[in-house]
Amino acid sequence: MDKINQYSEQFSKVVVDRFFATNDSIDGNSILALTEIKQINLLIVKNLMISWKSELKKLESPYFNYDNPTVKKALTQFGNILSRNIEVKIDDFLPLVNQSVTETITLIFSPYTFYNDLLRSLSENGKIKTEYLRENSKYIKVNKTVINKLIEKCEGVEKVEIELAEEYLESIFKGDITPDDTTSFEEQFYKICSVQIPELSEEVVEDKKETANQKAKDTPKNIAEDLEIAGTTLNDKYGSKEKTSLADMHQKKKIDNIRNSLTINQKFMFTNSLFQGDASDFNRTLDVIESMSNYEEACSFLVEKYNWNTEEEETEEFFHLIAKRFGNS
Repeated sequence: MDKINQYSEQFSKVVVDRFFATNDSIDGNSILALTEIKQINLLIVKNLMISWKSELKKLESPYFNYDNPTVKKALTQFGNILSRNIEVKIDDFLPLVNQSVTETITLIFSPYTFYNDLLRSLSENGKIKTEYLRENSKYIKVNKTVINKLIEKCEGVEKVEIELAEEYLESIFKGDITPDDTTSFEEQFYKICSVQIPELSEEVVEDKKETANQKAKDTPKNIAEDLEIAGTTLNDKYGSKEKTSLADMHQKKKIDNIRNSLTINQKFMFTNSLFQGDASDFNRTLDVIESMSNYEEACSFLVEKYNWNTEEEETEEFFHLIAKRFGNS
């Protein structure tokens, strides 16, 4: 996430400086037309509204009944008036843009991560109101199929348990869904901020439908059969072999922690390709690997627990990361 945050800051500064070069403040209509990437503009409005509602909440006094119908109506009218009179200065606006750019990049290039984060942000006491999903859907245009399917699954209930909502999300991504094409977005980002960023060009999530079709065509190999002696053969196969892949785009040096070294799209790819969409299993496995003393021990653990196809790129990349973790790359 560090590189994405750095890029978002760069991108946001270009956008904000361009607008405020001739303006002292920005209003609602100007926000909606701020960039050529409409998704960014919509998320800015969403984050502004969230921040505003949070500020309003702080003003509530324990001496008044805010659930009274007359009070609620008056507050709604007040909110409508305020929403038509948005005026934000540059210092307050820049963080909103930065946050919205990061979220847009995540939504485009790693939709599973975006929606998983969204569900957790909407959770209150372990439950999510279905109306919150509907409200958020107004601000989402990219990969909108996902939130529409989530709303369908939650239809008829006022609230849904966060665990159940996450199960719904996993089932949606395992199903017949194709993420929106990223190519046009890469061009739009580059047109606004002409800096070549790896996250926008090299870490695009593989289309899950294509992956599923490929898996259907290939007969998976049992990793234990493919690797006769886990410690030696795995090291030969992944620990030192030169390979042109996503793994080689990262620096070839020992990493201190696998989880901290992962990009958002690697998390998405490994979770769904190797761990059947089970993020909890993925995280538990990472914790176990981190507790081990060497590469061979980690490999033996994975050989015994999982039946992965060793010819797949996801498997090879995962073992390359383990090799880097224990200094075998």
